[in-house]
Amino acid sequence: MKQFFENPEFWSAVAFVLVVLVALRPVIRFLNKWTDKQGMIILNRQKEAFDILEKAKNLKLKYDKMYQNRWLDQKQMLEQADAEISVLDAELKQTTSDKIARKNQEIAVRLKNIEENGFQNVKNKVLSKVISEAKKIFKMRFDGDEISENTDDLLETVFHVLKNKKDLLKK
Repeated sequence: MKQFFENPEFWSAVAFVLVVLVALRPVIRFLNKWTDKQGMIILNRQKEAFDILEKAKNLKLKYDKMYQNRWLDQKQMLEQADAEISVLDAELKQTTSDKIARKNQEIAVRLKNIEENGFQNVKNKVLSKVISEAKKIFKMRFDGDEISENTDDLLETVFHVLKNKKDLLKK
């Protein structure tokens, strides 16, 4: 074994291994620093990804809550709208029926006035006709000698005309 240690090739191999180990030490340090740095970058990215994932989960939960409430809100708004429509429809029907009733009353009053005015006109015309006829008869009778005898006939004729037209005169 002594020969083995005395051999220059052994010492060159040992020197080579020592040089390689000494040269590898800064490379290994550099590689360790580089891998630590890369590991930190990867951990930071992983942490950012987890943070983003948490934010996304929170947003999804918030969206789900809002989405569920939106259906409920929509349903409530539709129910309120239906209730308002029913109230407005009832008001419209009531207002329309009130207006129709008022118009019918106004029409009835107008027709009654027209009827009364018509009857009054007919009555006035009949009375004026009766009076004019009576005047004519009185004038014809007055011009003659038979004034007292025909007065009874004349009054009987007037009463007869008034009896025939009494329906018109009552109104």
